[in-house]
Amino acid sequence: MKQLFWVALLVFGAMLYFSNPEEEQQTKKDMKQEQEINSEEVSAVQPVSEDEQAELVASVEDVLTVMEELKRTVLQKQDAVEEINKIGKKLADTWDHIEKKVEERYPDDYKNIEESLYPLIAYAQNEKPDFEKMSEVFEQTEKKLKEFKEKISS
Repeated sequence: MKQLFWVALLVFGAMLYFSNPEEEQQTKKDMKQEQEINSEEVSAVQPVSEDEQAELVASVEDVLTVMEELKRTVLQKQDAVEEINKIGKKLADTWDHIEKKVEERYPDDYKNIEESLYPLIAYAQNEKPDFEKMSEVFEQTEKKLKEFKEKISS
């Protein structure tokens, strides 16, 4: 029993002696630097050419135009569910056209817009649209899109 104790103690001592804490600290430093570089790459906004910016502004305007069409239809023809569903689909397709660009270049704005845009699309495509809820998220989405359009226009 005593021999086992001394052997274990000897092995433990050898492990402590041969382990290199400086090397371990250097590895941790390297990993931290790599994480910082990766986070800087993610947070860096990719430069946008004037043509791309103009196209993005026009596409946001297209989304706003479809939203206005949806609003008019809901206000004038609440019983035209099929037409409201079609416009909801059109809104989803119009947003899909620019979604990736917005997500890549403006991730915070993307998240903000989609918090209200997706519910609006879902309500508009529902078999029985909830007009009260649509109205609530419509105003939020419209405001967010207009602010985003203004941001990317300047």
